[in-house]
Amino acid sequence: MSFPTGRAIRPPAADPRDILDKLAEFALGSPATCALRALARLCPELQIDDPALVGAAIVVALGFRSLYNQPESRALLEEVSPLNYWRQVNAHSAQHDLAAVLDEYLHLVLESERAEQVDAAERARLIAMKVVEVERRCRERASRVSDFAQTRPLPDCQL
Repeated sequence: MSFPTGRAIRPPAADPRDILDKLAEFALGSPATCALRALARLCPELQIDDPALVGAAIVVALGFRSLYNQPESRALLEEVSPLNYWRQVNAHSAQHDLAAVLDEYLHLVLESERAEQVDAAERARLIAMKVVEVERRCRERASRVSDFAQTRPLPDCQL
């Protein structure tokens, strides 16, 4: 941006320590990064930058984005600021070891779908689609429970 005088205005320089913290948060807690690493372990035939693997990780990450955008998730993480909510998500995921959860869960999906012998690209796609299907069902059930709770308020409890 510049003013009529022609002088450019530069934003304040970012603190390098903050940049390193953000990078570490992404590496350890980003649902997309965790999904990519977990899928790569289940599809070792594919390079980490293979479009099939990256696409499957994106599908899983978008499911997590949908989950974390639910009002219940925002309340659980005690959203402080919508601008920094992604940092809260990454920190929460890293602190509660989302990577290990995804490793275990995706391995169970692989076995339940009997996809061990399927082509690696198809295996990654199949796992991602199953994760999204389960996430969608959970959201629908949560919505039905929420709707039911709103139509039938709990009675006042007296101790």
